[in-house]
Amino acid sequence: MERKRFGVVDGQIAIASEPEHAYLLENTVLFGECVCRSCKDMLDMQIGLDVSTLAEQPFSSPYRIVLYATFFGKISGQYAISLAEKTALSLIGEYDFEASAEYVRNLRPTFSGLLMELLNVSAGRALLDLQSTFGRLTVLPPTVVYGEIQFPPIRSASVRITSSFGDMLCSCSLDLAKVALGREIDAARKKLTLLNESQDAMLVKPRDLPNARFQAMYKALAEAGGDFYDVVEISSEKYAYFLADASGHDIATSFVTAQLRALLRQNCYGDKAPIDSMRMVNNVLGGLLGAFDYVTAWYLVLDRKKGVLQAIGMGHPPFLFVPHAGEARLIEGGGVMLGAFPDADFPILEMPVQPGDRIYLYSDGLVEGNGNIMWSEGAQMLLSDIEQLRSLQLADAIISLCEIAFPEGTTPRDDIVILGIEV
Repeated sequence: MERKRFGVVDGQIAIASEPEHAYLLENTVLFGECVCRSCKDMLDMQIGLDVSTLAEQPFSSPYRIVLYATFFGKISGQYAISLAEKTALSLIGEYDFEASAEYVRNLRPTFSGLLMELLNVSAGRALLDLQSTFGRLTVLPPTVVYGEIQFPPIRSASVRITSSFGDMLCSCSLDLAKVALGREIDAARKKLTLLNESQDAMLVKPRDLPNARFQAMYKALAEAGGDFYDVVEISSEKYAYFLADASGHDIATSFVTAQLRALLRQNCYGDKAPIDSMRMVNNVLGGLLGAFDYVTAWYLVLDRKKGVLQAIGMGHPPFLFVPHAGEARLIEGGGVMLGAFPDADFPILEMPVQPGDRIYLYSDGLVEGNGNIMWSEGAQMLLSDIEQLRSLQLADAIISLCEIAFPEGTTPRDDIVILGIEV
C-alpha cells in the first residue's frame, strides 16, 4: 500500500511516501509522546505535544541544556531533549527569577540526574517501535551538555512539547545507511498489510452469524495486532463469545491469534462445558507461547433459551453488563492469564440474563487512554459513559464508546477491540 506524504495538515499528522522520511517523523512523534508520558509518570506533570512544530531538519537547539542518548545496531541514531535552564529549575521546584549563575550551577547535578532519567525512560519506550522492525538495539547512557552541540550530518527531526514550566524540544536522528531501508520497509509493510488483511479475514462478522446478535470494532495499533475476538455457534440458541489480548504487536503475535482461533474451533462445541474448553485451550496454548508471552481473555457462553450467561475471565479487564432494566455494572473475572500455567483452574461465573440486556467486552487499549491511566480507572470511566448510550443501536454504541475514550486529536497507544452482545 503506497503511503502518502508525512507532515502536519490542519494540526493532524499525515504520512509520507518515502519510507526513510516516514520512519523518522513517526519515531520523532512517538518519542515526543513518550516524553509526555514519562513526565506524567515521574513528575505528575501534564505537558502537550505540539505536532504543528514537527519538522525534518539538521539538529540545532535554541536552549542551553541538551541531553542525548545514542543507540546502535542494524541502524543507529540519537534521541535528544533540549530545554532552558529555567525550565529545568522549574521541574525540580527551584526556579527563582533572581537566581545567580552560581546558584544555577550548584543545582545542575540535581536537575541533570532527573533529566537523564527522563530521557532514559522515554528513549527506552520509543526504541520498542524501532526494534520491532530492526531487531535489538543497544542504547548508551544519556549524556548532558551545557552549550552548543553538533550531531553528525544524518537525518534528524524535532517536535516541541509545551507546559506551564516552559517548552522542551524533542529530537530524533536516524542513520539508515546500514540497510537498504526503502526496499526493506516497503517489502515489510506489504507483508504486514497482507498479514493485517489475513487477520481481518479471520474475524467473524455480524452478517455471518446474525442470530448471535453481536457487533464488533477492531483497530490494530500496528499492521500485526495482538487483539482478537471470535464468535462460535454452539446451537441455534447458544453462542460462545471470546475476546483476547495477546502480548506484543508483531508478526509472532499475529500467529498466536491464528492459533487461538483454531484452538477455539476445536474445543468449543456442543455440550462441552466452558471450563473444560478453556482448560484444553490453556494447556495447548501454554506449549506454543514463549517464556514471557501471555494472553488475557474473556470466554462467554450465552444460552438465550435458558436466559443464562456463563463467563470465564482470564486476567482481563472487567466486562460491562448493561441490563435492560437496572444500572450498568462491571463484572470482574478472577482467573489467571491464559496459557500462563499448566492445568490452571479458571473460576466460572453464571448469571441470569434477559432480552434487551447488553454485554460489552473490550481490550485494555480502550481503557488505558494514551498510556497515562490504569485500566481499572478507565473501566470506571466507561461505566459512567455507557449509561448515555443505552438508546443507541449496538453498532453505534460501540463506535461512540471509542469516540468518548479517544476524542478527536487523541491517539490510542494499544490495539483496541470491542465486542458488543445483545441478549
